[in-house]
Amino acid sequence: MDLYLLECKLAEFNWIESKRLVLRPFAFQDGPDFFNFANDIENMRYVFPPLLTLADTELFIVRNFMREPLGNWAIEGKDNNKLIGLVHITTLNKKEQTAEIGFLLSKKYWHQGLMTEALQTLLYFCFQEFQLKAVNLMIDEENRASLGLAQKLGFHIGQKVKGKNQNTNQMHIYYKCQLNARDYQE
Repeated sequence: MDLYLLECKLAEFNWIESKRLVLRPFAFQDGPDFFNFANDIENMRYVFPPLLTLADTELFIVRNFMREPLGNWAIEGKDNNKLIGLVHITTLNKKEQTAEIGFLLSKKYWHQGLMTEALQTLLYFCFQEFQLKAVNLMIDEENRASLGLAQKLGFHIGQKVKGKNQNTNQMHIYYKCQLNARDYQE
């Protein structure tokens, strides 16, 4: 799929619903809900430094999700209409037709199968609509919950790589995880 068609598909599917969730574009009004978990050290341990103020959070949303909205989805719970997390395509390799995705969920919603549902939904669109050949995850070796989730979704846990966390500039060991289109199961 060429870049034009892929960008059109990302725009077409900027609002996706699953059984319990809505994956939708970010809005400036998401600031307070996002701040509720983005200022928590435990919640942000593997992602980026906690955001200290609501103003910092609003600016973060604008710069990281609203400025270039394609491939960024806020996760909203259908039961409460609140922002509870995010999924996004962090890197898109158009030549190889692969994507790296990232995800984050408020710890208030951990262990309820919500991130599994969000990622299953996104993976369906990555393979069926966006026609990607593979989806990658880079998971900190200490993040056992995310590694377990990746395995549950059928990702192959690959080699360890050393890399700098782009948000903290600290060196970490990551597992490169990959799910190929041929191995994907709905």
